[in-house]
Amino acid sequence: MNSQTHSALIWTPELSVHMEYLDNQHRSILRLIDTWWNKLNSGKFNATKENLAKIFSFLNRFTQQHLELEERVLDILEDHFDYSTETVAGHKMRHQVFRDDIMGHFHQDIMLRARSGDNGMDQLRPIAKWWVSHIKTEDRGYADVLAALTPERREDLYVHLIDSLLNRPIVIVGYKQFIKALRQTS
Repeated sequence: MNSQTHSALIWTPELSVHMEYLDNQHRSILRLIDTWWNKLNSGKFNATKENLAKIFSFLNRFTQQHLELEERVLDILEDHFDYSTETVAGHKMRHQVFRDDIMGHFHQDIMLRARSGDNGMDQLRPIAKWWVSHIKTEDRGYADVLAALTPERREDLYVHLIDSLLNRPIVIVGYKQFIKALRQTS
């Protein structure tokens, strides 16, 4: 991300994991961060404690929902497509570190900064870097597996995923909801 108000987190085909819904979520996460960054940078974000908490909460919920869905896909790849148990465990562990350490510290830091009048803009940088790095490296492993699936095997994956979602739904939040919430912070 840079200090100008244009898209600095750009989606490229090299970030694709070869599953449209996960790709769309990755795009949305990068857009969420970039949109927030641009609003902070342009001075169009009223960085009150309440507004920061509201936007952080939304970003956190969207992130949690995405990571949960990605972990479901990893479980299905492990259980039905011979994807490495160790790789899945490592991937999930890195998700947990992100949830606990990076997002946890981000929340604490941004709230402390809000009390001192700082908008916390520089705190978005590690979040953005983690996402781009994670998609390019960690997600690349399962992306290669997904890319190699035959249409029949891909359909099997979707059937397992739908079954998983029917048994344990994930609450979905979307980019449009984030934009609406962000507009309310001006």
